[in-house]
Amino acid sequence: MSDEQNNVLENVGSGFSRRDFLKLGSAVAVAVGLGDALTRVIPLGDGMVAFAGCEGSIVVDTTKCGGCTSCMLACSLVHHGKEDLSLSNVRISQETFAGYPDDIDAMVRGKCDLCANTPYWNEEGGPNGKHACEEVCQMRAIEFVPV
Repeated sequence: MSDEQNNVLENVGSGFSRRDFLKLGSAVAVAVGLGDALTRVIPLGDGMVAFAGCEGSIVVDTTKCGGCTSCMLACSLVHHGKEDLSLSNVRISQETFAGYPDDIDAMVRGKCDLCANTPYWNEEGGPNGKHACEEVCQMRAIEFVPV
């Protein structure tokens, strides 16, 4: 574990908010030099995983995720025009017999374009725009955190 990650873990109990943890954790993951590693999962601890890109990270809090797959359906709908779980770049999987919080896993297949090129959605995507997966998540378990 790097010195920066150790500093983050030391500060968690000292008034360090969950939002600060998300921002700093994703920035550390990107700063480590992962570059264009959107297909790799970066565990941040405490049920958090990130999918790092050059503009920031898609962060999923698996302790909040209910496994409803709304984010997967939204991803396929805005990119392909139909709701098909197999077409989604976001992957949420559930292990029925695992205990909480290990019952939900999150992954990204291929490269997430942050909804920048969505032919079936009338919203502006990209790093400063809206993201379909984030918009539909009722639990607010998925979030884009800019660098």
